[in-house]
Amino acid sequence: MSVESAHGGALPVRVAGRSLRRRPRLALRLSVAINRGELDRELATGVDPASSEQLALRNEQLTGRRHRNRLAAGLDAVIEPRPGPSGLSSVLRPRADLRRSRNVLEALQSRLRSGEPLEARGIAVLGWLLGDSASPLYTDLDPDAVSSLLRLAAATMTPGRWG
Repeated sequence: MSVESAHGGALPVRVAGRSLRRRPRLALRLSVAINRGELDRELATGVDPASSEQLALRNEQLTGRRHRNRLAAGLDAVIEPRPGPSGLSSVLRPRADLRRSRNVLEALQSRLRSGEPLEARGIAVLGWLLGDSASPLYTDLDPDAVSSLLRLAAATMTPGRWG
């Protein structure tokens, strides 16, 4: 969308720092909300986000600033757990020994907070690790499994790396 400037040129209309664009249909947004777990699993396994409208919208959500900031905050809670009702860390305390994974956790956190483009595949893997109490992060599984999955998330966040 654009408007005519005083000098005769077109200017993009921006609201809150973002260009205006049409919102997805309500039915599509509801479908994505209802099926987000399955969509995340598909994206995590490498399904092309352009293969459906649902996957395309979920890809956009996962790679968006809000979701990235939420995951980075979840990593805060994993790296430096705080006592008390502080979100993720108070509900689920990671049981895996994360000392060997600290560098990759901090690198993931930095990448999520950066402005660089990221792929939904790695973000979906990390979201599963942080958000599912049955993930290796919260079970008594070998810490090497957690470390491998964190490295997989980091590698698959890189655009074009696993295409």
